Parts: sequence; structure tokens; C-alpha cells
Amino acid sequence: MKNKERYAPSSRRLNSDIWIAAAFVVLITLQPYFLHGKINLFELGIYLPNIHALHHGQVPYRDFFYLRGPFELYVPAWVMMVFGQEVSVLMAYFYAGSVLTLILFVFLGRKILSTRFFFYLMILVLVARTFPRVVFTYWGGWRFGVGALAILFAAMYFYRKDKRWLVAAGVASACAALTSIEIGACALVGVTVALLAFAVYHGREDRKNFLFDGAFYAAGWLVIIIPYGIYLALHQAWGPYVDALWAVVTNMENTFPVAPTSRVPQDVGEALIAMVNPAHKNFKHMTPAYGYIFAIGYLIVQLRRRQMNPAKFTAIALAGYGLVLYGAAFRNIEASQFEMALQPEKILLFFILEEAYLWWRPHQLRYARMGMILVLLSSMGYAMQRYNHRFFAFQYLRNTLLCRPTLLLQPLANEERVMLGLNRVKGLVIPKEQAEDFIQVSRFLQERTSAGEPVLMFPELGAYSFIIDRPFVGRFATATFAWISDRWHKEFLAGLRLRPARFAVVQRELSHWFQETYFKVPTNKEKYEEVLGFIQEYYTLVHSTPSLDIYTYRHTPSMDI
Repeated sequence: MKNKERYAPSSRRLNSDIWIAAAFVVLITLQPYFLHGKINLFELGIYLPNIHALHHGQVPYRDFFYLRGPFELYVPAWVMMVFGQEVSVLMAYFYAGSVLTLILFVFLGRKILSTRFFFYLMILVLVARTFPRVVFTYWGGWRFGVGALAILFAAMYFYRKDKRWLVAAGVASACAALTSIEIGACALVGVTVALLAFAVYHGREDRKNFLFDGAFYAAGWLVIIIPYGIYLALHQAWGPYVDALWAVVTNMENTFPVAPTSRVPQDVGEALIAMVNPAHKNFKHMTPAYGYIFAIGYLIVQLRRRQMNPAKFTAIALAGYGLVLYGAAFRNIEASQFEMALQPEKILLFFILEEAYLWWRPHQLRYARMGMILVLLSSMGYAMQRYNHRFFAFQYLRNTLLCRPTLLLQPLANEERVMLGLNRVKGLVIPKEQAEDFIQVSRFLQERTSAGEPVLMFPELGAYSFIIDRPFVGRFATATFAWISDRWHKEFLAGLRLRPARFAVVQRELSHWFQETYFKVPTNKEKYEEVLGFIQEYYTLVHSTPSLDIYTYRHTPSMDI
């Protein structure tokens, strides 16, 4: 195989592969009933009330706290402004973002893999293993895609040597950082390491080009960072933004530790034990480390032997990006972020398999072909097993061909469900009990409050602020986020005392997960009981829904402060 054919396929071949793979991604992830299912109030509560605040002219961090970067709000806020102020629009946005992220990795995979055999097998495994099939309508989405876009733009530079792609990579990296600080860090590490390797490869006299290339990459960052920094400064939000960023980075994990079942290796020694012991609980979580070890080791050898090409420089960028993302995912390996962190690793795994085959083929063609058969059977078997158990489109096609019923494949097929007709949750099909919560809370508060009147939602009911079209109290739509900083909690409680809301909606019973996770930190329970005690002392219960209590404020002389 000629080097040109191997690493620079014709545009016609390249385009056909990408379009076929992209079409497969769209079809296999198809879920026409994505609006069916219980609403995750916590996750949607991160977005909905703050998007509502944006639409009413408030400034992030100054007027309301947001857990991640501001760009994670601006894009869905614009989408909802265009397509409608409804929960279904946000869910469709997350769905589309999750699929688009996979398609971006399809593009990256085609830049790295040179054979169609390994490329298409990689797509099968990538989608089967990493599509967040449970949370794809309310979590993740474009947050991970924008980081992949930065690596893709860097790949375009390695192939075309046009520095405008470095500027584009810098722009995408800055957008990633302002979407999620860790994704921005992943993109920064990936692109920087690849540029350094690119400069080293081109010889001592050209290593100054690292600084030159880095300047173009940095320029892309500045194109985004400077204007947005000026915006924050002009709106007195720069200080609150830095305060929020620092508090989340340094204290988030201490405030909300992972569940006890998510025990992860605490140091290098424990990680090594988990890697070499198949019986270890975390062995399956450590297996991707082998992929990174082999990929990085191989790329270092290729760099030293001066056998590099654009595909391998792209692989270096992806390895740097993915390794940081993989390490960050260990804060909760049971969450979907761990699945998303495996997207770069799956491409690198098939890159190593392909390189091994291409090296082996001229020497031992028979054994190389046997290796291909093993890879084919294992990849197909693994992917089909997951598609068969986890993907609606595959299950629907399977049942149709086998003349089996398909109605039970719908979410909530065995539960009593209701299609909502309320303005902001129109078209959602959810369990009857949750529907009663939405209907009763909306009717009660919209009849008794006026537009613009804040309502206290506690502890993690911020999504209701959007659903009933009423502002939340203070800067924290999700009250538990005030626990990240003792100062924030005092600010939140002082706001309740100084300007008590006329009504408060409180979750009647806390889930076992909430108590086992949050109350592992004693101060969290103290803060929860402090706010709940305030409500019980100065509010009166006036209405109850299946899982919520609605209180009304009663004026007490001792409240005058």
C-alpha cells in the first residue's frame, strides 16, 4: 500500500466513508420516543431556570450561579429562543448534541485510521460503548463535542499545514473551556502536545516553529477570551465568575463526593493493582489504560524513528486529549462521563490494531489475516450484544424482522403514563405521579403568584422555576449548589431571611442516593437542616402533591432583622 493512499485517501473515498458512518450513527441512535420517560429534575434543573434567567436579561455568575461554563448555557438558550420555551426543545438539543459528538469522532477516526476495515469496526464499537443512551436527552451533548472539534481542527492543520486551522483550534478550545473547564483543559493538552511533537519531528532548526504555531493557537483562544472577559468586566461579573470557577474546581468533589459504590483507585499503587488483577472491582475501568500505554509508547517510538505522518500527529493530539479526560472521569466512574471519556480511547485502540496489522502483513500474511478475523469477530460480537440490549433502533428492527411485538420497547410501556399539555412541558410523556406534581404545582402557583414573583424551590427543584415561569430565589436555582462554599450558603440563607418568598416548594422525601451521597459530608446535612428548619419555622403547609409540599410564608416579628 502506498503511503499516499494509506494516509491521504481520495476525497471521494473519504467523503463516502464519512457519510456512510455518519448515517449509521444517526440511524442506530434513533429514539423516536425520546420525550417519554421520567424527567430528571436535577440535571434539567441545572439548565432550565438559568436559561430562563438569561432570557430575562440576567448576567451569569453576577445574577445567578452556574455550575459549568457560560457557553454551555448560551447555545441552548439561543436554541430555545428560536424553537420555543419548552423542555422538549432542550431535550432535543441534548439528543442532537450527543449524536453530533459521535459524528465528530467519526471525522477524527477517518483522519487517523487508513483502512476501511478498521475504520468501520471502530465505528461499531465506538457507538455501542460510548453513546450515553440513558442520559442523552438531559446531559452531556455538545459539551464534549466542542472539545473534539478542537482536536479535529488541529488535525486539519497537520494535514494541510494551513495555520488558519490552528486559529480555529484555538477558538474551539476557548469555547470548550468556557463550556466546561475540564474539556478546555483536555483540548489544550492535546493540541499543545501534538504541536510540540510536530516541532520536534521537524528538526532542531525548526523547533522555533513550536512557538510560532503556538502563537496562532493562542490567538484563537484570545479571539474568544478577550471579548468575553470584557463583557464580564463591564457587567461586574468577572469577580463572581472567577469566584465560582475557583470554588467548583477546588471544592466540588469535597462537597458532593461520589457514591460509596463508586470506589476508585486512590493512588498509583492502587491503580496498578487494579490493572493487573482481573478479579479487582476496578479492573474493567483500568483496561483503557492499556490502550493509552500502547498508543503513547508506539507514537513515541515512531517519533524517535522519524516515521511520522499527519495521522500519527492527530493520534498524539487525541491521546493527550483523551488521557486527561479519562483521568478526570475517575471522580465518578459509575457516571456517564466515564463512557464519554472512552471515545478517544476507542479510536486509539483501533489505530494500534491497524498499525499492528499493517506492520505484520508483509511478514506473516496468514497470521495477519487470522488477527483480522479475531478482531472482526470480537468487535462484531461485542457491538451486537450491546445494540441488542441497549439500542431502541436495533431492538425495533430485530423485533420487526422476527415478528415480535414492539410496543413494549417504548419507555414507560409497563407504567401508567400521562402526556402533558402544560405550556412548558407540552408533549412530554411521563409517569402519572410526576405528571400530577407538575400539574398541581403549576396550577397552584400560577393562580396565586404574579409574573416575576420569586418562588423558593428546595432542595433540587430548580426545573420547576422554569416550568411555572417564575424566578428562583437569590443566585442559586439549585439550592444545594450553595453548599459548595460556606460563604455562598450564608448568602443564600441571608437572602431568604431578608426577602422571604411568599411560597416555597419542598421535596417531601429525600432519595436514598441523596442522603447517602450528600450527607456523607456532615456540613451538607447541617446546611440542609438549616434551610428546612427556616421553612418549617416561618412557613405553613398549604398544599401537597404526590411527592412535594407547598408552603406559604407567615410573617413573624422575629423575622425583622
